[in-house]
Amino acid sequence: MMEEAKKILREYWGYAEFRPAQEAVVRALLAGREVLALLPTGGGKSICYQVPGLLRGGITLVISPLIALMRDQVEGLTRRNLPAVAIDSTLPASLREKWFSAAEEGKIRYLYVAPERLLIPSFRERLSKLPIRLVAVDEAHCISQWGHDFRASYLRIGELRPLLPEALFIALTATATARIRKDIIQYLGLRDPVLVQQPFYRSNFYYAVVYDIDKEKRLIQSLSKLKGSGIVYVSSRRASLQVAEKLRERGFRAAPYHAGMPATQRAEIQEAWQRERVRIIVATSAFGMGIDKPNTRFVIHYDLSAEPEAYFQEIGRAGRDGELAYAITLYAPRDAEILWEKVGEKYPSYEVLLRIYGTLYQLGSGSKRLRLSLSELAMHTKVSLYKLWRVLHLLSQEEFLAWRSEADSRAYLRSLVPPATWHSTTDEMVRWILRLGGAPLFQEGVYVDLSDWAYQLKIPYERLYEALNELKRKGWLTHTALPKDTTEFILPSVFPSPTLWQALRHKYKILRSEAQARGRFMLGYYQQREVCRPQYLLRYFEEEIAPCGQCDVCKGYYEVQKTTIEEKVQAAEWLSKELTTPRFVH
Repeated sequence: MMEEAKKILREYWGYAEFRPAQEAVVRALLAGREVLALLPTGGGKSICYQVPGLLRGGITLVISPLIALMRDQVEGLTRRNLPAVAIDSTLPASLREKWFSAAEEGKIRYLYVAPERLLIPSFRERLSKLPIRLVAVDEAHCISQWGHDFRASYLRIGELRPLLPEALFIALTATATARIRKDIIQYLGLRDPVLVQQPFYRSNFYYAVVYDIDKEKRLIQSLSKLKGSGIVYVSSRRASLQVAEKLRERGFRAAPYHAGMPATQRAEIQEAWQRERVRIIVATSAFGMGIDKPNTRFVIHYDLSAEPEAYFQEIGRAGRDGELAYAITLYAPRDAEILWEKVGEKYPSYEVLLRIYGTLYQLGSGSKRLRLSLSELAMHTKVSLYKLWRVLHLLSQEEFLAWRSEADSRAYLRSLVPPATWHSTTDEMVRWILRLGGAPLFQEGVYVDLSDWAYQLKIPYERLYEALNELKRKGWLTHTALPKDTTEFILPSVFPSPTLWQALRHKYKILRSEAQARGRFMLGYYQQREVCRPQYLLRYFEEEIAPCGQCDVCKGYYEVQKTTIEEKVQAAEWLSKELTTPRFVH
């Protein structure tokens, strides 16, 4: 069957041969074996399931975390005349029904969905009636504890197995330690899987940590020397805006990118970077997944990454063409403390979780729905906004509450009057809403990103919200939009039992402990000057390599700064103190 697979590869993708790791995956699937594939970023993971999916027949179900990534895959398959669709929350019910019917009639070969959609009983029931022969779980590391705070719905993908008895499962990811591999196999229920692992080490990388108290100056110097386009990673939305602005002031073609931007604006920035109109993207970790720009020449971490998995994936977005690429970290004296503060902010103490939840419950006064701003809640609980956001995210993942804000959720809109009523008005705003909402507005309704609409209309969010409210008052429209800077919480009618809280406490203790261990590992990477950079980093992924010969350590840049025994003792004492000081345990 491999000859048939290679024929399909040539016919639809134009490649003469599979890469070695791709071939190993395809062989295993065609032999009826399940697979856990660890392929570095840019390793061609999609072909691993797309080709055998055609040969196995029926439908290949692909579970992917990002709508943009799913759409890119669907567009690529469609261009190759391979019928594929992605079903996500932005689609009107009529279109979802149309595509489901097409799948039932055998007109669809690839069906892409987000993991959250699998939790909907009616959706799962429809899936069980489809001829699904292969299930591909992309970004499968999200199943493990490291990915718990990213997409907890991944933990329940395994519930599909009894619904799809004829389907083989393949899990794919770029980074996975032995612990993460064990979690993936356990939670997905992979049956005696074949492990295909491509070495993580890429010899075309130059790794360096640049030490300087003035990181801004060093960033300017580095970007002045480096050629081509690249990414500068920062830790906050505010920093992405500030650093990008400073770079533009110095004559660089730079643009910010973060998850809080309207979708249309993010897409515009991404396209400008892909087409070389922008040279440098200053981004939070929201940028990069699913983006393939092979000639990216550098990734600079202006702020430290606290997780080896995230760091490795981020630098892996450069040098996919095999040419020399740079992975540079800028390190200032206070960065160690900032890194530990970041870990503490991301995983506040259990007592903080309980206090914030109790405050919400008290403010709700028994009401199931509560609306207030996060700033108000931060003032009541005396925690930072970021820490508050992290706690709410965790509590919602554990289903202790549900919450949404106007900035990060979609609003539901549905017309209560016929199209003729809308067409009778001369109000330009109403006409724009009609144009953007389209036909679904008058049928089952439509879910929309109002921040994105406001960006497209070039008006403040508040003005759009008031226009929707005016239409609601007139009886033309129903909507679920929230006012600016407002968050809605949905709380259970009964306070969670002590047993549930105890289970959360135990689980959370493990999460915090593992996050601290990852932070210690990365701090060691940034501070050490004697071990080859990639050699040190790859030990986390149980991969041993010889010294690379081309990183800053191997080049001998620190030869004159060899650490003395006394300095090593002092450093060890300092690090021990830092790791046990209560101020780092928020």
